[in-house]
Amino acid sequence: MNVSIQDSYNLVWKLGAVITNGAQPTILETYEAERRPVAKQLMTLDSRLVRAYENEENDNPSGIYEIREQYAGFMAGVDITYAHSTLVTQGGKDGATNFAKNLTLGMRLPSFLVVYQCDGVPIHLAKRLVSDGSWRLLVFSGDLRQPERMKSLAHFAETFSRCSHLMSLQGIQVPKRRSPILELLLIQSSARSAVNLLDLPELFHPFDHLTGWDYWKAFADDRDQVYTGYGIDKNGPGCLVLCRPDQHVAWIGSMENTSGLDSYFSRILGRSP
Repeated sequence: MNVSIQDSYNLVWKLGAVITNGAQPTILETYEAERRPVAKQLMTLDSRLVRAYENEENDNPSGIYEIREQYAGFMAGVDITYAHSTLVTQGGKDGATNFAKNLTLGMRLPSFLVVYQCDGVPIHLAKRLVSDGSWRLLVFSGDLRQPERMKSLAHFAETFSRCSHLMSLQGIQVPKRRSPILELLLIQSSARSAVNLLDLPELFHPFDHLTGWDYWKAFADDRDQVYTGYGIDKNGPGCLVLCRPDQHVAWIGSMENTSGLDSYFSRILGRSP
């Protein structure tokens, strides 16, 4: 059942991107490319389980539990990695995947606890990545107590803000739609108490004329889970991780590589960078 639900979801969010956000219809071709290998893996699992249950009926060691343990992540729908496609980039020239050594392009993003920078309330990252059709750019700034890291974050924000195409993705594309094509989320590695939210670039506490200030886009890795889990050096230069609406990793880049991010969306949306 998990596989069939994910089959439907994989297609639906892509249809939504085409119909609502003006994405290129060619992204629909990735449905079969991504889900057919999953279907084949499911058939292999079913065959192995049938044989295991038959052996159990014959009073033979079945290995049922071993099979279930081996496929636990697959059966839960989280241990699935999609191959390179229009929606999943290859490793960039800047060796981007080295910035997050435990992340693989195309994989489902693992979830870890973070805390909101504004009030310290803990939340699992996956819960914040709600299924509303938005891509999420996770900005891993590193330790903002280090002046060079704060300077790097400010430079990223300035470069991003100067790119009218990227900035437009944060806007509401349809009058009654409240979720943007792209949402930016900051995750910094220093203690929450060491950083003042209002000292961060306004990209991470933006103002909306209808809803007011949004203080829910910045997080601290107070429990030292996310940076360790993703293999990101918390004292290093930081990196950018782009997640698709289904929480699969689409692109990884350095803090300076906003042009690579722009190219990704230009390819999908058919707009000139």
